[in-house]
Amino acid sequence: PGGTTAAAPADCWNRCAAAYEGIVAIDFQTDDRKCFCQTSCSCMESYEYSFVIALSSLTSLPVDCNEPPSGATMWGFDRGLCFSESDYEILSVRPPDHAECWERCVSLHGESAIAVNYVYYTGTCICHFSCDCMYVDEFEYSESNILLTATSLDALPPNCFECDYLHDTLNPTFFR
Repeated sequence: PGGTTAAAPADCWNRCAAAYEGIVAIDFQTDDRKCFCQTSCSCMESYEYSFVIALSSLTSLPVDCNEPPSGATMWGFDRGLCFSESDYEILSVRPPDHAECWERCVSLHGESAIAVNYVYYTGTCICHFSCDCMYVDEFEYSESNILLTATSLDALPPNCFECDYLHDTLNPTFFR
């Protein structure tokens, strides 16, 4: 929540504390004086003109949003979802960041876990056991979706619509 203009970091903090219950941090951007209120903080994103204030109860900084966990390659944000006919699991316990999402999938499924998609704004962690093609939807899967794969996967498969996977495999019916 946030994105309003504030005069200084202290002003940003006071506005957030007044507007939202459960504030853990604020992000004040010094170049444009934008104030963002954080009710959770699962990872740290680098921004040249950013000033962050956090509650003292936040005893350590979260993981870097751009740092892959051991054994994984991070393809970044907005790369889409791995797609196959049925080989995935959405974890019922929502991990706090992409690194823990990867670690939970690997601890549950071992080498069967080939990829994960972690959606920051919902905390959704999707474990994939195969990845035949990439489903990309610019509206549904925005910048808050991050894709990690096993280091053994050295390239992403093609877009599902480019390789006709959806048509050839699932035979979808299109309505006008």
